Amino acid sequence: LLAIGGPWLGFFLAGRRWSPEEAPLRLMGVTLLTALVLGALLATPDFLMGVAVFRGVKVALVVPLLAGLFLLFQAKEIRHFLHEPITVGRLGFGLIALGVLGVYVVRSGNDFLSASGIELNVRGALESLFGVRPRFKEFLIGHPLLLVGFYLKARGGGFRLPEGAGPAAQTLHFLFHDHRPFLLAGLIGQLSVINTFCHAHTPLSVSFLRVYHGLWIGALLGGTLIHLLRWAERRWQNLP
Repeated sequence: LLAIGGPWLGFFLAGRRWSPEEAPLRLMGVTLLTALVLGALLATPDFLMGVAVFRGVKVALVVPLLAGLFLLFQAKEIRHFLHEPITVGRLGFGLIALGVLGVYVVRSGNDFLSASGIELNVRGALESLFGVRPRFKEFLIGHPLLLVGFYLKARGGGFRLPEGAGPAAQTLHFLFHDHRPFLLAGLIGQLSVINTFCHAHTPLSVSFLRVYHGLWIGALLGGTLIHLLRWAERRWQNLP
C-alpha cells in the first residue's frame, strides 16, 4: 500500500497543488521519503537474509500508472478516445504502447525476458564508469520525460506550430502538443526509485548512489531535450 499510495500522492500534489517549476523537486522528495520508509520496514532479519521477499513488485509498478492515467485524463476523454474510429496509425501506436508496457512489467523482475547482449555491455560500462549502475527506467525514460512534461505544462501549451509548417514541424507538434503523456511516462522514474529501496539486501549507500546518478544524468538529458525543442521552435518560427 505504501509503495502504491506514496508515489500516487506525490503525483497528485505535483499535478494539482504545486506549480510546474517546483513540482519536480517536491515530487522527488515525496518519492525519496516513501522509499526510505519502505526501506526501514524491510530492514528486518527475515528480509535481510532473504527468507522473506517484497511481494507485489509488478503491482507497485503498474497500479500507480493506471491511477495516474485517470488523474491526468478525464473519464470523458478516455471514453472519447476509445470510441474513436481505429486507424492504421492508432492501431500501430496502440500495439507499440502495449509492447512497451509489457516489457516494462515483465522486465521488472527479470524473470521471463533476459537482457540482450548490447544491454549487458551498456550495463557493464555504466557500472565500470560510475561504480553503481543507474537504472535505465530512471535516467533514460522517467526523469527526462518528467522534466519535459512539467516544462510543457509551465508554458501553457506544447510545441507551437507555425503557419505553413512542413511535415517535421507537424510531427513535433503532434508529439509535444500535450504535457500529460510525458508526466505519466515520467512517473515510471519515480516508481523505479521506490523499487530500488525495496531490495532489502542492498546497502542504503548503494541505493542512494544509484538514485543520484539516475537523477543528474536524467536531468541532463531532460534539459538537453527541452533546449532542442526550444531551438526547433525558434527555427521554425523564424522561417519566412
